Amino acid sequence: VAAEGTRRLAEFSPQGLSNIAWALATLEVSRGPVARRFILAAASMATPGLHTFPPQAIANFCWALSRLDNVGQELATFGVAAGREALRRESEFSWQDFSGIISAMMQTGCGSRHKEVPEVRAFAAELAQRAVGRCETIGNQALLNIALSCARLGVPKDTLRPMAWGIAEVFTERLHRLNDIDLRQWLEVQRYCGLPGVGIAGGAGNAGGGGADCSSLGNSESWQQRRPRGGQWAKGGKGRGGAH
Repeated sequence: VAAEGTRRLAEFSPQGLSNIAWALATLEVSRGPVARRFILAAASMATPGLHTFPPQAIANFCWALSRLDNVGQELATFGVAAGREALRRESEFSWQDFSGIISAMMQTGCGSRHKEVPEVRAFAAELAQRAVGRCETIGNQALLNIALSCARLGVPKDTLRPMAWGIAEVFTERLHRLNDIDLRQWLEVQRYCGLPGVGIAGGAGNAGGGGADCSSLGNSESWQQRRPRGGQWAKGGKGRGGAH
């Protein structure tokens, strides 16, 4: 399929191209030379025409590229174009789409100090700012993916902190729905942002094997007391989209 697809790239629709790339990555054959050649060729051809691609197709391509080795530059080029298109067509993209795009770029280190791509960090920062005041409408995984990506990509703490406070408030009602991996990711975000009251009763390095202790999230009153006063971070309205 990959070999034939490479020969006939121009015949596929945007969704068709992204579906094949996603399937190859999902089946874990994307690191083979034939599949790799298809994904890279398809992404290269798609980049100039992303304005014609549906959001899911763009997110699929980002994820497929992130599964390849040594494609930091290719993913950065595609990711910058994808981020620009996602912000331009914000109303068409779900928060799950946004989180998939930025997570893929984070996984390959785009925007980190070792692979400096300023546009990637700027995209992450913009997502964090747009999420403020909308956290209750965003699903847990999308919230964590965006916040964790921001932290690992080095988004300024003052930029990410308002979103982190919003997540803290939302999670007071959703704590029972978070698994151990979620809690560990959330703890990393809290530490990065310097949110008060972060404690561990056994983390990844605890000999007892316990998980992150986020019990402080269970008391919404305590979070309200700790949150800085006098500032309204919400940029107006709950925004669009529902929980995924």
